[in-house]
Amino acid sequence: MLAFEIADINNAHLIYQWANDPIARENSYNKEPIKYSDHLVWFKEKIKSGSSKFYIFSNEEGQKIGFVRLDFNNVHKNAIISIVVDINHRGKGYAKHMLETASDEYLKSNIGAAITAYIFKNNVQSYKSFIHAGFVFNSEKIINKVMSCILIKK
Repeated sequence: MLAFEIADINNAHLIYQWANDPIARENSYNKEPIKYSDHLVWFKEKIKSGSSKFYIFSNEEGQKIGFVRLDFNNVHKNAIISIVVDINHRGKGYAKHMLETASDEYLKSNIGAAITAYIFKNNVQSYKSFIHAGFVFNSEKIINKVMSCILIKK
């Protein structure tokens, strides 16, 4: 079973490494590599604002395997979700469990909220992970010149 912790400022460098992974950048709407100084400012603001929650997951051996981030509006609590799995732990089925755990945890605490995922249409593995974690297809839309699937979980 996977364990998780809520990230704090001490996790800034680890989150940076995962977010700057070439495959993570490739599957992001912003493909440019991230400068650490920019990341640190951004991460501190995310933690301080209270409008984001980072769930850092560890596997059964205690190895950190990736994170799920939820960005939400403090008024209506609807959230946008994203995930990065460490390059050494991809293809092991962790993504489904990470998404399911983080989204269920969030929805338990925010009754009536919805979580939205934006996924590149050609990112079939990610799409399947979200579907298996209880998200349902809502629509397709071009976002930043990329055909994307919009999935929702309530």
